[in-house]
Amino acid sequence: MIDTLICEYKLPLPEFSEEEKNDLKVVEWNKMSFFSKSLEGEMDKYTISEDGQIYKHLTRNLIRKKIPQKEGELELEEEDMESYPPSDLVMEEVDDGILRLDYTGEIIFYSIIYKEDNFITTQDGEFDYFISFKVLFWKGLLKEISLEEYKKIENKTRKEAQNRMMSTFNEVDKREEKRKSWWYPCFSIFREVTIFFLNFLKNILVWIFTKLIKITIKLRKF
Repeated sequence: MIDTLICEYKLPLPEFSEEEKNDLKVVEWNKMSFFSKSLEGEMDKYTISEDGQIYKHLTRNLIRKKIPQKEGELELEEEDMESYPPSDLVMEEVDDGILRLDYTGEIIFYSIIYKEDNFITTQDGEFDYFISFKVLFWKGLLKEISLEEYKKIENKTRKEAQNRMMSTFNEVDKREEKRKSWWYPCFSIFREVTIFFLNFLKNILVWIFTKLIKITIKLRKF
């Protein structure tokens, strides 16, 4: 699994070309979510602070009792949960503070920055940007940070996969809209009746075809 990490500490960025500077000018590096496989790998969130310390964001599961016809929900203690059926309860993950880590070791974190509308530029392009960094911690303090890798990567395959996924989502949305239409219940009944009739007709034809084969065999033996 992968954890996410925000690095508020100043990053050693590469020397960007003019095109890259234009593409990346809206990126807020100290707020960007990076990915890392170097930590616990439990889909947790970490932050490297501006002064070079590392923190883990803690969460806890909160179970609430639904309150009919009222805004909000009633928080329950663990021993009270058995008093209610599961359908009356709702669980959510909430923030539970941060924990400074006394971490020693190397952390590599990376991100892919998509070059297309609504990401970093108003102009579509054939490449995305991949960037990764390496940091070294000693007892929870950042001792060294370096640029690990920076490159342009061809994005044709990624876009094709993304378009296929969006097409699938659109088809699902269309089916859901159909199910909400006033005519859909009537159509469902018609569809089931038609399928039943066609299956029945198929079975009749198979039976007739089987009989004809048996008759043909008997005639040949006669």
